Amino acid sequence: TGVRLWAGSAHRRQNWTARRPTVSTSSATANRPTKRQVGQPLALDIEAKSSFVSIRANTAVIRECFFYEVTLLSDGLMQIGWCSRNTSFNHSNGVGDSPNSYAYDGYRVEKWNLDHSNFGQRWAVGDVIGSLINLNTREILFWRNYEFLGVAFSGIEVGPNRAYFPAASLQTGQRVQFNFG
Repeated sequence: TGVRLWAGSAHRRQNWTARRPTVSTSSATANRPTKRQVGQPLALDIEAKSSFVSIRANTAVIRECFFYEVTLLSDGLMQIGWCSRNTSFNHSNGVGDSPNSYAYDGYRVEKWNLDHSNFGQRWAVGDVIGSLINLNTREILFWRNYEFLGVAFSGIEVGPNRAYFPAASLQTGQRVQFNFG
């Protein structure tokens, strides 16, 4: 598929499971459809099996812009957005809890970048959350069900040696499906 996800720090790599035809670890599950119809996007289904699991794609955005979507298969505590390579995750710090990561949380209706503030709308099961990072304008934008929620972050750091990865943090039992296009 070209997309692999990294979970947590080196000592916490078994916090999630990628659901391919029934591959699992002790703390999360990920599902990927076994057959892909022509014209259908490739999706990766992630479910957290332990407290506050963080994952990130292994392919980064280093210039221009990139958009991805997450379909919510649950509606609880999740932080969806972007992180840099040096973002550290643990059981209490996820995407948006550090200065080099940015997240939207529709459960608490807030945006996160070390601190948090009101943003967006309450999400529900089945919602499609879209996120765009634009390194030209130094902004991160979000959508809910194709309705523009606004620019959540502006003035993000860009330049040499700066890369951002699609990322998410999920509380136990929360489940999403990533669509990277």
